[in-house]
Amino acid sequence: MKNKISNELYQWFTDIPKNKHRSSVIWNAAGGMFNAGQAAILLVFIAYKMDLVTAGIVTIAYAVANLFLSVCKYGIRNYQVTDVRERFSFSDYLYSRYITLAGTFILLTFYLSYKCLFGGYSLGKAAIFFEIAVLKLIDAFEDVYIGRYQQVGRFDTGAKIMALRLIVSTALICILISAGTGIYISFLGGIILSLFFDIHVIKNTFSVTQTKLAKKQRNKILDLLKRCLPLCIGITLSTYVGNVPKYMIDTYMTEEIQAVFGYIMMPVFVITLLNQFIYQPMVRGLGELWEAGDVTNFKKRVFKQCLIVCGLTTVVIAGGMSVGLPVLSLLYHVDLSGYLAEFAVLLLGGGLYALAYYLNVPITTIRRQNYIAYGYAAVSTLALLTGGYFVKTWGILGAAVLYLVLNIILVIVYSIVLGFGTKRGNPYSRRI
Repeated sequence: MKNKISNELYQWFTDIPKNKHRSSVIWNAAGGMFNAGQAAILLVFIAYKMDLVTAGIVTIAYAVANLFLSVCKYGIRNYQVTDVRERFSFSDYLYSRYITLAGTFILLTFYLSYKCLFGGYSLGKAAIFFEIAVLKLIDAFEDVYIGRYQQVGRFDTGAKIMALRLIVSTALICILISAGTGIYISFLGGIILSLFFDIHVIKNTFSVTQTKLAKKQRNKILDLLKRCLPLCIGITLSTYVGNVPKYMIDTYMTEEIQAVFGYIMMPVFVITLLNQFIYQPMVRGLGELWEAGDVTNFKKRVFKQCLIVCGLTTVVIAGGMSVGLPVLSLLYHVDLSGYLAEFAVLLLGGGLYALAYYLNVPITTIRRQNYIAYGYAAVSTLALLTGGYFVKTWGILGAAVLYLVLNIILVIVYSIVLGFGTKRGNPYSRRI
């Protein structure tokens, strides 16, 4: 009976739906919602069962964990999916991910050791950081497989796996927090369930990709890591820029203020989240247009997505200004009505962040990914040089303005890069 249920479940994952694109979009949307919104959901339960200090720690822990997740993913996903000629095998992508996972764990250990010795972190705070980082690094393990599903046209299966793992693990953590098991046991439960789910489901569904592991080719793996290093730097710095106000608050202000800032910043990522719902299933098609030398339709598709981001930003700002703060105050049991200006600036900055983040996709597709790293490196340096001044002088409003300015610069830079990069088309296209 147990085996029958398992077989039916795995069959459900791999059956080809009547409309693969629609299935991919729906499940990717569900997965993206829980991925981006996991911290927001958990903080609602933490607000009811725990104190503001714990909420502040979890807020900054997720920001730091996402930074390490970016390092581990190494920016390879979009490169993998747009590798329509399969210049690199799945084995190359997989072994590369093993290397980045090992390296990220080493970096995480050094970071937390440094924070405990010199940054004033207690062992308890470091433990929360470690657990949340491990929970996010499971995303990186899963990501290389989901990329393969998408690369071969079975993103519907990959999106289901991602979505259901995030749904069940988030639900379990919420249940454990509500049951009063404590923050450590709650996240440990989520980690164990996530690992168990991914290992078993991927093992029993990956055959739909008709992929066979090849022998490890050291030269190709090193070549792949070298090619994607600018992407790794760019996307990691992108994550840093997206959370730079939180890092500055962690350094210069209290955990209670961190919690409040985390609450009003939650809706900011709705724009990026909704945008990813729409464009992620289309990444492979963008690569096909560029490979075929169809620059006109390539540009049209990119421009259309940019207009969608602008529309989403307008809708979210309008909704946020009317009902955002009262709803957030109700959810998190704290009066946020005095932060309207900060909230407005953050929402606008969030729209620009989503636009800059999306522009990474076409820039990667045309293989100008070096410029992604240059852009984020420039604004990250600016943030490090000026962030302390903004936060210490104007508090939460200063952090919000810093976030807005950095993203304005990014959008301008990446628009210029994309314009020049597509001007002459793809010299290596298959078009005759």
